[in-house]
Amino acid sequence: MTGAGTKQAGQLYRLAHLYGVQTAYYDISHRRRQISTETLLAVLRALGAPVETLGDVPAALRECERERLRRCCEPIVVAW
Repeated sequence: MTGAGTKQAGQLYRLAHLYGVQTAYYDISHRRRQISTETLLAVLRALGAPVETLGDVPAALRECERERLRRCCEPIVVAW
């Protein structure tokens, strides 16, 4: 992967983290598996992130970080 591609992949993982998406898992053989870029993009799209391609990630990440700064606190759910 090129330097720009590596940077975009890092931004993709950061965006996934902000959306609460796990980017890796351990399979039944206890080997760590990294989620593919295509899968992460599809999951983020399903969660409402404005990403179609890896090129859309930097703008989506900036917007997500701006939105987090505008909130005074995390969304809260109360159950009685």
